Amino acid sequence: MSSSSLLESGGGERRREGWWRRILDAEEAKGQLLFALPMILTNMSYYAVTLVSVMFAGHLGDLELAGATLGNSWGTVTGIALMGLWTGLICGLFCQASTLLVITLRTKWTRLDLAAKDKQNYVLV
Repeated sequence: MSSSSLLESGGGERRREGWWRRILDAEEAKGQLLFALPMILTNMSYYAVTLVSVMFAGHLGDLELAGATLGNSWGTVTGIALMGLWTGLICGLFCQASTLLVITLRTKWTRLDLAAKDKQNYVLV
């Protein structure tokens, strides 16, 4: 009879613990949470910077808000935002130089030169 009472009391204590303690190892969960905490804080601060910049752009106007949102989305999708300041500067300089090169090569300079000479002659006469 004493063996049956021991079994009953052991089961009763286990039942009082709660079902979540049987499926969740608290020490392991705490260790994983502490291990992942820097990554969680980094991601939250990264998205907070985007949120604050879009909020400030919203105070400027509708067009600025749309531009800031599209710029942040494009930067996030392409990964330029994660590359760092120097890489962003190099990519920006490359885009500027290539744009100026395309403008220089595609412009009909003789037509502009003739138009400028006509304006100059008009002013002198």
